[in-house]
Amino acid sequence: MGSLVSEMQSQLKERGEYVVLANRGWFAVFASTWKERLNTAKGQGRAGPNLIVHRTKSNDPNDHHVLPYAIVRDLLVEETVTRSAVNGSVRWNLTLRDGELHVSHRAGKLSVDEFYGGRLIGEESLVSQLREVQEHEAAFNVKVESSSQDAAPKRRERLRTATRIPARQLALTYFYIRNSDVVAEVLERANGVCEVCRKLAPFRRAKDGEPYLEVHHKIQLANGGEDIVENAIAVCPNCHRHAHYGET
Repeated sequence: MGSLVSEMQSQLKERGEYVVLANRGWFAVFASTWKERLNTAKGQGRAGPNLIVHRTKSNDPNDHHVLPYAIVRDLLVEETVTRSAVNGSVRWNLTLRDGELHVSHRAGKLSVDEFYGGRLIGEESLVSQLREVQEHEAAFNVKVESSSQDAAPKRRERLRTATRIPARQLALTYFYIRNSDVVAEVLERANGVCEVCRKLAPFRRAKDGEPYLEVHHKIQLANGGEDIVENAIAVCPNCHRHAHYGET
């Protein structure tokens, strides 16, 4: 979900929202960027940008406050701006702790609890596209299972004429429409043994008792790798994680 949240934040900025991460409750709103967001929002027929404050320590995509422009515009004014004598930056310094917002140079705090977890612009689209990705993965798994049931000669004949570079579809991020025959063929080749550590699959799948291995592309599809048997290996979950995140 992390990548989706990051992509969503980029989309929000493009639509004129001001997105910040609160560092232990403290954050800054820079006047030049605020003006850019204001112009973008007005260009889309809106009064101005909402201020979206995300937490830095949470992986929950709903762990944010969506502070409406109607409120924020009365806080981010000339009287509360801070001008740095060090680098010349012009910004507003704010804190958001325990549901209370405070702006430097302004007395008092404002309760913003009611804006916690507020709906983001485009959030319905995000949920819809996430569901699309999940449905694609589920459909692909069904195709892999079907391919595994085919006779090897039939599957290999399809592989002989199959497209080597998979099509891709945009759903916030690109995902690849992979060849289920490649997965089935590689799993059959491995015969339940990890092709990296050479150990037996760590467990068997509950639905059919088959050894559980995952198929990994040696040259990643995102890096131009081909979706072919020769570029894929069957690995245990541990070796798969190591391939992506471990030291080389």
